Amino acid sequence: MKVISVPMHCFASNCYLVASEKGNCAVIDPGMEPETIINAIEQNGLTPKMILLTHGHYDHCSAVPGLKERYPDIQLMAAAKEADLLADPRKNYSLTATGVAVTLTPDRLLKEGDKIELDELEFTVWETPGHTAGCLTFFCGDAVFTGDTLFVQSCGRTDMYSSDFMDMVDSLTRLRSVKTNYHMYPGHEQDGMLFDQYAWIDSLVARIRAAYGR
Repeated sequence: MKVISVPMHCFASNCYLVASEKGNCAVIDPGMEPETIINAIEQNGLTPKMILLTHGHYDHCSAVPGLKERYPDIQLMAAAKEADLLADPRKNYSLTATGVAVTLTPDRLLKEGDKIELDELEFTVWETPGHTAGCLTFFCGDAVFTGDTLFVQSCGRTDMYSSDFMDMVDSLTRLRSVKTNYHMYPGHEQDGMLFDQYAWIDSLVARIRAAYGR
């Protein structure tokens, strides 16, 4: 497995190309610059087979129409719980933030425990709500793609459509339970190691419990 990071200039979001030994790839969270992503795909000699969305905010999915136009057979996969957000340009903030409405209909709706196969690779789906109701985390090989659920020493906002702060705490607590030190690829900022985030998660959860008695 090869992971190629394709940073987006807009809102510093991260797109990832996850390539199999045969050179097929999954595109995770194509942000707002389809040309940049297409250039990375073609410069690396890859054949994109699927788009995996950790969630449906415009800064993680606005390049989908451009990728679909360039690669007509590519399959869009996202959480079933994210369908209404993807279909509404106000809920996914594309219209209000950019003035360009983005509406998407996934080819496959994902749920907890689903497996996605790409040659020898297998992605396992976890539902990790909080930033949105339909946020997903993808595990594949020695990598975990956390979207806007978990960053390095931080996490995503919970003041947006379908966000829930306590869901975020529960999702972070669940990620904290993982016993393998995956290489973590978040939706923004730099990558890191999953275990290195545990002290920060513990500190956050302790503060929440102290404040709310949870």
